[in-house]
Amino acid sequence: MRAAVRTLRGVRGRCCGRRHRAATITTTPSASDFDHHHPRVARLNHGSFGACPRPVLDAQDAFRREWLAHPDGLYFTGRVHDGIDAAAAAAATALSPQPISPGHVALVENATVAAVAVARRWAKRIRPGDVVVHLSYAYKACVHVLREHCEREGATLVELEVPWLCATEDEICEAVDAQLAALEHGRLRYAFLDHVSSQPAVLLPIKRLVALCREHGAEEVCVDGAHSVGSVPDLDVVDIDADFFFTNFHKWGFAPSTVSALHARDAALMRTTGHPITSWDWKEGLAREAAFPGSRDFSAMMALPAAVDYLHAWRSPEGMRAEAYCHARVREAAAQLRFVWGTEDEDPAAQMRAG
Repeated sequence: MRAAVRTLRGVRGRCCGRRHRAATITTTPSASDFDHHHPRVARLNHGSFGACPRPVLDAQDAFRREWLAHPDGLYFTGRVHDGIDAAAAAAATALSPQPISPGHVALVENATVAAVAVARRWAKRIRPGDVVVHLSYAYKACVHVLREHCEREGATLVELEVPWLCATEDEICEAVDAQLAALEHGRLRYAFLDHVSSQPAVLLPIKRLVALCREHGAEEVCVDGAHSVGSVPDLDVVDIDADFFFTNFHKWGFAPSTVSALHARDAALMRTTGHPITSWDWKEGLAREAAFPGSRDFSAMMALPAAVDYLHAWRSPEGMRAEAYCHARVREAAAQLRFVWGTEDEDPAAQMRAG
C-alpha cells in the first residue's frame, strides 16, 4: 500500500527564540492504528462518535504540543488561519472529485453548528407565511434549529413524509414531489434535506430531491450530509448542487472529535452567512468567522489533513475503499438479521443500517 504523507502546516513558530520544525505525519494505515480502543468492547457506533486512528491522533497531538509551547507565535503570525485554510482545502478533496475553489468550504465544530448557521441566514430573510420544508427523517436537533430560528420569524415548517423501506428511489422522489406540489403556490422558500439520514439510516436520492425542491420554487436548499464523508462512495457535493451541504469528518472520516465542513455552492453564499457565535471577525463571512469564534482547541481541525489522507489511503484486505468496505459489511449484517427475524429486503442505506 502506498504511504500517504502530509506535512502538518501552520505549526511553525518561535518559542524562546527557537524555530520549531513542522511535524511530518505518516498516515499509512496499519492493523495497529486502533489499538487504543477498549480491548473488550466492539465499537459499532461510529455514526455518532467516530473512530480516529493513531496516526491522526499523533497529528493532533503534535499540533497541541506546538500550541502549548507558544500559542501567540502560532496565532498572531497567522499560522493558525493558514493551517485552517489548508485543512479546508484537504476537506474539499473528500467532498468532490471536482476542484472546489477556496472560500467555498468552512470548517465548523459540528453539523449542528452548520445547521444553525444556515437557519440563522434564512431567519433574516423569512417573510411571514414562507414555508420551510424538511424530511420526516430529519435529525431532531436540526428540526429544533429550524423551529428556533425560522418558525420564530413567521415561517411555517412542513414535514415531508418519506415512505419507510422504499424499494426504489423513484418511490421516494414521487412521494416528495407530490407533497411539494400540494403546498400553496409560491410559499415554498427554503428546503432542508437529508443525504444519509440518522434514524432510520437511509441513503436518499439527494441530487434528485434537491432538483425537485428547486422545481417547486425553493430559493435555497441545504443538505444535512452529517454521515456522508467516508460513508457514501463517489461523493460529489458539487454535482449534488445544493446551496449548502455540510458533513462531519469525525464520524466516518477518521478525524478527531470534532470537525465538520460546510460547502457553499458559490462564494457569495459563504460571504453572506455568519457563524452562530459573534466574535472578532464578525461580518467577514462564515469561512473567516468560523476560524476564530473566540478561544478554542484548534487541534481537531489541524489534524484534518492527516485524517483525509488516511481516508484516501485506507484499503481493506480485499482492496476496497473504506466506504465500499463498510457498506459491504453492514449489508452482510443486515442480511443475517433479516434471516433471523424473518423480514424482507431492504432499505437503501449506506454503512449504517436500520435492520
